[in-house]
Amino acid sequence: MGALVNFDYGDTVTVTRPAALNEVGDPTGPPTTHTLDNVAIAWGASRGADATSSVNDRRQSTVTRAQMFCQPGADIRAFDHVRLPDGNDYRVDGQPVAWKN
Repeated sequence: MGALVNFDYGDTVTVTRPAALNEVGDPTGPPTTHTLDNVAIAWGASRGADATSSVNDRRQSTVTRAQMFCQPGADIRAFDHVRLPDGNDYRVDGQPVAWKN
């Protein structure tokens, strides 16, 4: 595990991990939650004027992408749900990547 990274204004986020599924696709228990401290959040071009939006069946949807930079060894996995300090929820899209320098 690498050295800790200090973000001067890092946030604390809440991670919710869905329960494992049994052979017929039913959850085997309740989801679990934990927090990650000192996380940096970087907003992509999809936030603000360049947001991707569409109108489908008289509904409007907007796709917002964000990147989280966590401490080395952070417990974050594909398909986890992350609640940011502003109360908005996001789903991890793909496998988290460990950066090396």
